[in-house]
Amino acid sequence: MSIWQNSYAKTGNHIEKFSGLVIDASVAVKWFSEEAGSDVAANYLNAISAYEFEAFAPSVLVYEVGNALFKGKHQDQRRITISLSELLKSPIEFVHMNFDYLDFAVDFMVRYDLSFYDAVYAGLAKKLNLPLLTANPKDHNKVKEIKIFTLK
Repeated sequence: MSIWQNSYAKTGNHIEKFSGLVIDASVAVKWFSEEAGSDVAANYLNAISAYEFEAFAPSVLVYEVGNALFKGKHQDQRRITISLSELLKSPIEFVHMNFDYLDFAVDFMVRYDLSFYDAVYAGLAKKLNLPLLTANPKDHNKVKEIKIFTLK
């Protein structure tokens, strides 16, 4: 039985139980490009697709993934369209910016000197009381009010 089937994640030297995750764009990009960590990211996507746990993301994730696939990964139009279509068809619940987590996002941006993009993911994790899964924890690790799971 995999750790995903019981909704557990290895963090550091121990395993933690979770009911859902907020997904960061750094993880989602790995679903559509071959790079370090893509295999582990695929395990999370498979678990999300099998409804083993709930997954949430701010709607800006789609924009960030599209930009990263074009500007960073130099993918062509057809491949980007297919990738973003698959992302939108996934069971991830995309959450539009709203007053429910705006205050958390702005607070984290100012208090921890984050980009607003990074602060939005952290704000949503705080609002939903869920861990944030990221492949790039440098800035998110500043936010002490949320739990960070780092893709390894």
